[in-house]
Amino acid sequence: QNQPYRRLLIGRKKLPEPHGGPVPNSTRGAGNTKQTFWATILDAPSSTRTLPSLNDKFSAEHYTTKTRGERTIAEARLAARGVYAIVNKVADVPSRRETHFGYVITHPAPDAFADVQEAFGILPVCSCVMQVKNPLAPMTGPMFRGGASSSSKAAQYPERLMKSVFGYDDASGEHSKGREDYGLRFASCETPELLDYDHGELLLIAAREDEEGLETSFGDGRGKALVEFGREEREKSIDEIYKEYGLDQQVIQMGPLEGKWE
Repeated sequence: QNQPYRRLLIGRKKLPEPHGGPVPNSTRGAGNTKQTFWATILDAPSSTRTLPSLNDKFSAEHYTTKTRGERTIAEARLAARGVYAIVNKVADVPSRRETHFGYVITHPAPDAFADVQEAFGILPVCSCVMQVKNPLAPMTGPMFRGGASSSSKAAQYPERLMKSVFGYDDASGEHSKGREDYGLRFASCETPELLDYDHGELLLIAAREDEEGLETSFGDGRGKALVEFGREEREKSIDEIYKEYGLDQQVIQMGPLEGKWE
């Protein structure tokens, strides 16, 4: 229960689908496009952000506006629970290096998926190509609308990461990678530390679904290993999951975890 966590916001309120619509503003042919969404790291891991604190994050919120009076944001509900892995695939050419994020849903079981999971684009098994955005790069295109860099908030990566990952040297103002003054616009996540900063922005590019697709994305038996781990975790009851995460069932409803909206 005292383990740290990461909390991400998916920009389009659902996960990208491998066979979904075209990428906004894509210059590629329609047959080759993949859905591309952004995600923002709302809470990066820290000693004060442990799993039980999610009860406060996900509980109902009450606030008052001048025009509408008292308003309420309902409490969050669990739509799915699963296991995930992040794998970096090495390539001879640096520009072809990819970071793959893959997940296997453990609850609900695949045969129990219902309207809730479909509404949020949650698949039993799926993988995405994941890229990290340079916080100095401007936000363009509808897929990024509402991202952290469109406001005053942006990830505050240290100079060493900006230089080693994106190729931007703050001391000299020069860049060693990419064509822009700020260096690379996006980079693969070969440096996991990039995920440890609030407001970090990620691109999720839908890649493949099902167990075979996950293994293709991960390679070397790593996809199969994640699937097997998911099967083991599926043996846990919902009560065990709530206890493991320190969650209060009175605060965070379990209905959607069983495929029910309520």
